[in-house]
Amino acid sequence: KYLNRILMFLRPKHITLSALQRFRLGACAVLCVWLLAACSLEPADDTPTKSEPTANADRLLILCEGLWGMNNASLSLLDHGVLTNHWFRQQNPGERLGDTANDILQVNDTLIAISVNWSNIVQYIRPDGTAIAATENIPNNRRMATDHRGYLYVTSYADHGYVAKIDLRTKLVVDTCHVGYEPEGIAYYDGRLYVANTGGYSTQTQDHGYEQTISVVDAQTMRELRRIDTGCKNLYGKVAQWREWLCINAAGDMYNTPPHTVVLNMASEEFRVFDFPSTYCCAAQGRFYCLGSAYSHLTGEYAFSTHTIALPSLSASEGLAGYAAADSVIAAMQSPYALYISPRSAHMYASDARAYATNGYVYEFSPTGTLLNRYLLRGVNLYLRSTVGGALVSSAPTEQKCTVYLAGEAETAAPPEEGTNRAMTHATKTILPQIAQIYTDPLGAWEVPQNSRNSQNSKHTPSVRISEFRGKNTQAKLL
Repeated sequence: KYLNRILMFLRPKHITLSALQRFRLGACAVLCVWLLAACSLEPADDTPTKSEPTANADRLLILCEGLWGMNNASLSLLDHGVLTNHWFRQQNPGERLGDTANDILQVNDTLIAISVNWSNIVQYIRPDGTAIAATENIPNNRRMATDHRGYLYVTSYADHGYVAKIDLRTKLVVDTCHVGYEPEGIAYYDGRLYVANTGGYSTQTQDHGYEQTISVVDAQTMRELRRIDTGCKNLYGKVAQWREWLCINAAGDMYNTPPHTVVLNMASEEFRVFDFPSTYCCAAQGRFYCLGSAYSHLTGEYAFSTHTIALPSLSASEGLAGYAAADSVIAAMQSPYALYISPRSAHMYASDARAYATNGYVYEFSPTGTLLNRYLLRGVNLYLRSTVGGALVSSAPTEQKCTVYLAGEAETAAPPEEGTNRAMTHATKTILPQIAQIYTDPLGAWEVPQNSRNSQNSKHTPSVRISEFRGKNTQAKLL
């Protein structure tokens, strides 16, 4: 993965993409034969993968990050146990999701947002996979949260770290707030945003250290109120939320400072620190289920662990509580990479990234931890992520089938076509500021405003684009 990034920078401008592919392949062969073996997208064992549908109503989206600079992020669908790879491209012929997808969030019953980091956009789709719009110019965007009142909040590593506020009616950035360096996870509670700061670029830029604070932001005014010092370095990754409780992974410095887990009560802003990581964490049944991945630069090895934190007692125990039967399966995985529990079926899903450059597996377990199924994903580094926050689990289910969304990283795909703009192949048409016609989207009718406001930094000036599909002119459709 890192070799790919290095070679992208080294590419001479006159070399064609096909030549670049041969250059990459040759470089890999020269470096090491085993690296070529690791990059194979075939299963590393002969164990058959089951394909029978499972007896539950889960409908899951698997977001695949793709390789940086390769424009191959993708979405796969797991519906009642039936897997469809590259589902986004199937629903949007000729379209690509973008470059390096980082997060996915179900905003409401009719709208899903996807943070696409290297494309600097937030892509919006309907539950049927149809792409409808995108918010542009949020550089190096990371994680998302919603207030369920018409606004989306996105963290960005750019400009020393900030949070962008998006009006979901117009898909425009209406405000920003600077927070700590390289902010990651974000959660909304009672009118406030809680933002986990990492300082993750400290080893590259050398101008700041790892962060250990949580920024508290007034969601209405977008002003930072205070910072909570956790005493734990590098608050990295997606946070898990159960009502007022927030679980945050602190990765440490991967040398002498070990990882920890911080559980914050957002109502009182008191927190407790645990001496194990929660790299991949989900909230379900009044508990945080934690899959920890602790990496050491000193040994070059990962140490994996599983823990459960009960709420509100904050009592922690090893293993996965009622899913304890799954512990041995997860322990046998080559590279366990994610954890998720469905609020509808109570089935648990875990992924194995294996060699980090091969197709991964998603495992499905019953509510008692019995292995039910294993799915071969046409993608690498599968991290599963629910977009149903803990505060929503207690809500009454709708009459529609429960739709839950997970996230992962995608396979090595063909390089982007020559002439691709910002490594994207979206055919888009800008909605001009002077157009004030009504467009019906999942949130209802909205008008494109004459001007958009960004109060803190002109570099974040947004625009909105609607993709053209199947040769139809979307701008004409608006009129």
